[in-house]
Amino acid sequence: MIISAKLIELFKLSTAIFITWMFHRYNFRFQPGEISTLAGVLAGASGTILGFLITAIALMASVMDRDLLKNLRSTGGYRILISGSFVCAFLFLLLLASSVCLLLPWAGEKQLLLLLNIFIGSLAAIQLAGTGLGFYRIIMSISRG
Repeated sequence: MIISAKLIELFKLSTAIFITWMFHRYNFRFQPGEISTLAGVLAGASGTILGFLITAIALMASVMDRDLLKNLRSTGGYRILISGSFVCAFLFLLLLASSVCLLLPWAGEKQLLLLLNIFIGSLAAIQLAGTGLGFYRIIMSISRG
């Protein structure tokens, strides 16, 4: 991996850490019912986005014979796009699992688990923006040609 790719990944990670730290710094307090509602929304949204990502990966695999994708495969761009998509799908699967854990009836404080959800959600959203931009570029290029 080249230096610029490592810097981009470090920027994504530091942005997610910053968002989580700001959430913790402002000391948001939620009632148990509010945490359950938030966890339900996060679980539903992450499950939906995960389904869209799996569909996008399947669509990319089905149009392998296009000239644009052949060029992307020869330059290595296809591997980067697909691996980024799998990382994004994994992050949303992890967010779904941590949101479901947040829905469980814990006896103690859920603040640490809530911060974990904020971190994973932030990282997944940042990764989704980059992956979505890559898919957008490819779909627009295929539709023109």
